[in-house]
Amino acid sequence: MIHVIGTGPVGLLMASLLKDQGHSPVIVGKTGRAEPYLKFAKTDVTGKVTQYAIAYRHWETLPPASISFALICTKARDALQAYHQAVCCLQKEGQVVFLNNGMGPQQAAMQLTPAMVLIGSNTHGAYLEANGGLVHAGIGSVVLGSEYASAPIANLPHGFLWAPDMRPILWRKLGINALINPLSVIYQCQNGDLATLPHARARLARMAVEVDQIAARSAGISELSSEQAAIEVARQTANNWSSTMQDYRAGKPNELPYILGYLLEAAAKEGLSCPQLSLAFQETSTMPPYSGR
Repeated sequence: MIHVIGTGPVGLLMASLLKDQGHSPVIVGKTGRAEPYLKFAKTDVTGKVTQYAIAYRHWETLPPASISFALICTKARDALQAYHQAVCCLQKEGQVVFLNNGMGPQQAAMQLTPAMVLIGSNTHGAYLEANGGLVHAGIGSVVLGSEYASAPIANLPHGFLWAPDMRPILWRKLGINALINPLSVIYQCQNGDLATLPHARARLARMAVEVDQIAARSAGISELSSEQAAIEVARQTANNWSSTMQDYRAGKPNELPYILGYLLEAAAKEGLSCPQLSLAFQETSTMPPYSGR
């Protein structure tokens, strides 16, 4: 049994993908429900709509040693809290996977319980409609890995991939998010627009230079090619709204402190000046409330 922590678009998407692969996922959320199932409709990339009814549990109903494998699909700001709650319910050999955007929470958890923590990268695009329906807007992959063991784990879920070294994968996703997420808010557009709007495309290229410099200096990753990677993902998920744009439209705090903030802290440690990333961070931090589209 796989527990999926979080009821946002990533949590619902992971639960639906696991269900499609023959697993029996359980969604874990913060609030109680009258019925034991969370029901939602998912529209896939072809427009096909599928109805799902996934088992749902509130944290307070989970007894000790009831979780063997959990996917943390919350926002980055909630990921560490979810980790601590999961650890209280984890079996002795259980494992927790971080699938949040950005960096910080998963690294902190690995310092505490390295054998229990797996780091994941999800590149699927998804968002929730106003009626609560899930839209799978772009097909990607889910890759897992560990700094504690290079060999694949025995209970790797069907449909998930294993990477012996997650660092390049995490930095690639971090670079992509650092370009697509803030710019989608600044230009208030879907991902695909960033590849076609000339002014957005040019700004993305300037920011990418700084992202690549930070990756090379801070992590020793010299061939990140974040501009090319971001444009490729933007085209693959052209109809998707980035998670940061979704937060902006909903008036919620975003994850850019764990994306741009993380990169700028790494740059400062290396003595790098990053005016393009700093400007994007400042602009997205002072945006007026969302008003349309």
